[in-house]
Amino acid sequence: MSALPHEYRLSSYEVKLVFVRGKREKGSGITLYYKKNNKPRPRFAVVISSKVAKKSVTRNTMRRKTKDILFRFVSSIKKGYDIIIVFQKQFRKRQDIEDAVLYVLKKQSLLYE
Repeated sequence: MSALPHEYRLSSYEVKLVFVRGKREKGSGITLYYKKNNKPRPRFAVVISSKVAKKSVTRNTMRRKTKDILFRFVSSIKKGYDIIIVFQKQFRKRQDIEDAVLYVLKKQSLLYE
């Protein structure tokens, strides 16, 4: 499992901008917010509320798994987008997270074919 490098991360200010000015797409258990930017690479943030998972260990595990999935597929994700993934339900398996994330990315044509 690898961490998401700094150049692929969104700052808290940029996260607020995406929430306010970006577009939204709902999927099964997750919501995707995205906004076009002029950067040479996509940038990401993962948000998991304490309503979704009470224990911080669970939230952090889900966040790490999601960032690992995003980093593995970063070459398949279109350049020039700020992307936020917000979880509405708890996922236990990595494959379930991967399926949900890739589904909403494909739905909005943010993945190269």
